[in-house]
Amino acid sequence: MRKPYSILIILILISCQEKDWKTNLLNEIAEFETSEKIDKKYSIKHNTGNDILIEQFKTHSNGLTKLTAEYTRPELGSWEKLFFLKNSKLLYSRNFGIAPVQNLENDTINRPKYFLIERRVWFENDSIGKEEIKELEMFDLKNIESKKAELLKMEFITFDLNISDYKLFVSDFKALTE
Repeated sequence: MRKPYSILIILILISCQEKDWKTNLLNEIAEFETSEKIDKKYSIKHNTGNDILIEQFKTHSNGLTKLTAEYTRPELGSWEKLFFLKNSKLLYSRNFGIAPVQNLENDTINRPKYFLIERRVWFENDSIGKEEIKELEMFDLKNIESKKAELLKMEFITFDLNISDYKLFVSDFKALTE
């Protein structure tokens, strides 16, 4: 009779630990954002020729540093990226914007032309992470603000991430900083 309760308690503790690292990070981010200050602001060219505005923030006393990137795309609007690092270790990323659907050979008129996307990535360490994503199909670029409001009300779909996902996460960041 004791064994099933012990297993249940262990499972509850494990699930609480999983939430704790994410909750702790959210609390640290909230603390950071109350006093964030821009350290550097610069622009780089994307391989498409569009500008990317980079803002790097001063490191907070809790060890967090923030970097934002805004891709200027006249035809689609801005694509926003946000990264948080702690002691030079990437922990969090948020992407938000409109992505065009690549045309396929058998493309039909009924397929969406764009996706409005919000994607969050969280890493506790190199091999334990979560991805939260939500997408909204768009057939044209009309009523974008109402589409954004609709997307923000949607629920996230969550996936587990591993070390190869972390490597992609790091390379995405390095593409903006090197």
